[in-house]
Amino acid sequence: MRHKYDKLRSNVAFSLSFRRYTRGFAKRGVGPNWAAAVELYGKAAESGNAEAQYQLAACYYDGVDGLPRAACDHAAKAAALYRAAAEQRHGGAQFEFAECLFFGLGVAKDLANAVVWYGKAAEIGVADAQFRLGKCYENGVGVEPDFPRAVGLYEQVGQCRLLTPF
Repeated sequence: MRHKYDKLRSNVAFSLSFRRYTRGFAKRGVGPNWAAAVELYGKAAESGNAEAQYQLAACYYDGVDGLPRAACDHAAKAAALYRAAAEQRHGGAQFEFAECLFFGLGVAKDLANAVVWYGKAAEIGVADAQFRLGKCYENGVGVEPDFPRAVGLYEQVGQCRLLTPF
């Protein structure tokens, strides 16, 4: 029971600090402090916090406060963090890790494995993953073409843009 309480307390502290460091204190005229946010994400990510892993991966990928966007070593770090969070069923991380695999960002390009991760994210309702997975089935990218399955995925997200360029 103590472990659950400590993990909950850690998650609450992370959430409060996340807001403070990434959004700043607008009423006080204080802007975001990305260096502190990245440090906080790192500590929380090391302890296995999926949201922290996801947010830190985004910092490495997008580049904030001295982290250049998608530098080779940072792209690999981002992909590894996305994967760690994805393995904990973080939907956004599952989608982003699939994107890394699909485009070869920080990992070797692997279309079949990207489809697997798009599928995991789609199963838990990530609309971007449902759409991207539909495009894969429509165009036979990483999987055999399956037009009815593509239509079903598009219907899940209310998309009807069939036969658009991939």
